[in-house]
Amino acid sequence: MTKDEIAKILKEIRIKAGYTQKQAAEKVGRKQQTLASWETGQSQPDADTLFALCDIYGVSVDEAFGFKKIPSVHSLSAHEEKVILAYRNHPAVQYAIDKLLEIETPSLDSSALADDIIHTMNPENAVNPAKATKQKL
Repeated sequence: MTKDEIAKILKEIRIKAGYTQKQAAEKVGRKQQTLASWETGQSQPDADTLFALCDIYGVSVDEAFGFKKIPSVHSLSAHEEKVILAYRNHPAVQYAIDKLLEIETPSLDSSALADDIIHTMNPENAVNPAKATKQKL
């Protein structure tokens, strides 16, 4: 982003917020001429002053300058966190999802899997998938 682009944005957000240069300069403890030099691209405010100006104008720096946060592959929604937690806590769910997504299942603890199925399903109808798998082979 060029100095001129930054200057244009600073001026636009000030005007949109309804401040004169003098009013905004007073709020950040600078001279009106200094603020004018930022808005013409002759100089730029330091980072702290930039954040202060955006705060005064009621806009975040990200909003003012058009930055979008790119979601990290490591940032999860609340729903995704619940799904992962459920997956980790239930071997039967792990087994089913791995099969559904055709993901190789790591070494299977058949007793943990059987216990999980018994606890999560009606015990009268529960089938031990480890035994069922062996029977199919």
